[in-house]
Amino acid sequence: MGFGMRAQKFRISRASATSSVRRSLPWGALPALAVLALGACGRSDLGPAPSATPPLDCSGIDTQTDNDNCGACGNVCSALAPSTATCALGRCLVTLASGDDYAGIAGGATAVYWTTYGGGTVMKVPIGGGSPTTFAAGQDTPDGVAIDKTNLYWTSYDLDATVMKAPIGGGTPTALATGQVFPENVAVRGTFVYWATWESYGNNGKVMKIPVGGGTPTTLASGQKHPESITTDATSVYWGTDDAVMKVPIGGGTPTTFVSAQNVYGRVAVDATSVYYCTSTGDTNAGVVIKAPVGGSPTVLASGDPAYIALDGDSVYWTDVDPSGGSNGTVMKVPIGGGPTTILASGQDGPDRIAVDETSVYWTTYNDHSTGGGMSLMKLTPK
Repeated sequence: MGFGMRAQKFRISRASATSSVRRSLPWGALPALAVLALGACGRSDLGPAPSATPPLDCSGIDTQTDNDNCGACGNVCSALAPSTATCALGRCLVTLASGDDYAGIAGGATAVYWTTYGGGTVMKVPIGGGSPTTFAAGQDTPDGVAIDKTNLYWTSYDLDATVMKAPIGGGTPTALATGQVFPENVAVRGTFVYWATWESYGNNGKVMKIPVGGGTPTTLASGQKHPESITTDATSVYWGTDDAVMKVPIGGGTPTTFVSAQNVYGRVAVDATSVYYCTSTGDTNAGVVIKAPVGGSPTVLASGDPAYIALDGDSVYWTDVDPSGGSNGTVMKVPIGGGPTTILASGQDGPDRIAVDETSVYWTTYNDHSTGGGMSLMKLTPK
């Protein structure tokens, strides 16, 4: 009998035996039988089972600067072109976009949005990098920007200006409010949009609100001196002035001084228990980042030259400018309960507006502040 005939006869014989056993055993016994059969009849010519992938060897690699091992062995720092990425201080620093004079920024679930003050546009770029696209063109000096789950909102900073909105999925921008005097920062919460104006060039500023669906603007406060920023919590609206952080109920009422503070600058941020803000102190161009609990005394969290701040559940983030006007600015963070500060990014030229999401921090910075050589939108991961 040839080898082929013997092999065929063996397969038929084994199949018959297996069929017989299968009919005589309950279903629960079949897995054990299968394991037994493989153990007894498994081929020995396949060699030993492959071993686990050996661990990466990062000996001699600087994980603070290596793009393929950024912050940890095997952690790749990259971005979709034309955005660029580099490993800096063990974090992935991405230049998302470069171009005109950027003003406000806001982070969404899939994209980052910003306004170009001189370019008259609202722009967007995917959070992973890629080619920027124009979200809205033909805008008159767009400045502050805010976002919710449905729309993007922005202001135009001019004597006869507007508060605008457009669907984040794309669509025609519409004016929520017109005839506003130098509106700058804008905030959105629930069913209302809030902003501050600089009536009489800031000597008689107002705090305003309007439904997100449109309607008649409501004045929440007037007679404010240079209202610089605005934010909200569930019950109140907060903003900074030349000498205080102010608040007013979101439904309207009498504005009150939340805390006296000299030269409140940049964005005011708020969580469930406290308000956070930056101040500038005198001619030295030195400032502080402050936490003011509701009903408590203000606490200095950090000193430096803070510009704008952002907040998450763990830390306060801010852009810190170079007091000499050079390119030694930084992006910083400190725990909301206080503690040591951390330099997230250094060598920044005039870092300005800032935003955070669950994983990253975003900010704008000049390419060359001394020559006005445009600005860049930056991203750092992890924050």
